[in-house]
Amino acid sequence: IINIPPRFSKSTLCGVLFPAWVFAQPENTPVSGNGVQFLHASYSQTLALQDSLKCRRLLESDWYLSRWGDRVQVSSDQNTKSQFDLESGGRRMTTSVGGSTTGLGGQYLICDDPNNARESNSEAVIMSTIEWWDMAWSTRLNDPKTGCRIVVQQRLNERDITGHILSQDIGNW
Repeated sequence: IINIPPRFSKSTLCGVLFPAWVFAQPENTPVSGNGVQFLHASYSQTLALQDSLKCRRLLESDWYLSRWGDRVQVSSDQNTKSQFDLESGGRRMTTSVGGSTTGLGGQYLICDDPNNARESNSEAVIMSTIEWWDMAWSTRLNDPKTGCRIVVQQRLNERDITGHILSQDIGNW
């Protein structure tokens, strides 16, 4: 759980730079190397796609390719804003809170700003987001023993996703 105020680059660090760093690692393990699969979500599909596009542009940049292009290449046959694959099996997929997760998964589940600040006191939105977390998102790890869930957000309400997770008294957070 990463809880810091807005405008501190948490989305850039977790949604853009972190996947690029993981893909560049020379050792392939369940959570490092060019075969790792990421699944990202945000309250807004637009915001989620924005970070996906930035990550893809970084991976395709001359700077990145000159350093790690020997092991990190974006596949030409699956290269969209919402999902791009690597030739080596790695992947970055994007959805939104409440969006479909059927058939999706990853070794890293990164949930960036799951709660919309403008709706942070709406009981209906809070309950809908918690239901999405419990019923859909929390079950998307490819391997629960080795995978990792990351929540990045500003605290908005005692019952936001961070509050919900902490109230569950589930370890490993």
